[in-house]
Amino acid sequence: MCRSRLIQRSGIFTLLVAVGESLTEGGETQAASQKVVGLQNGQIKFGDEALLQ
Repeated sequence: MCRSRLIQRSGIFTLLVAVGESLTEGGETQAASQKVVGLQNGQIKFGDEALLQ
């Protein structure tokens, strides 16, 4: 389990963010299902999904 998820368990709001130039197709699928925000070339992906957790 990642640190962000452990912090969330204590009641503190966190967001997981992955930053990079590209995401693989499998990486995009996993990021969306795990509520991870993607920041790719200045574009935010899955931000709404992560905030709705």
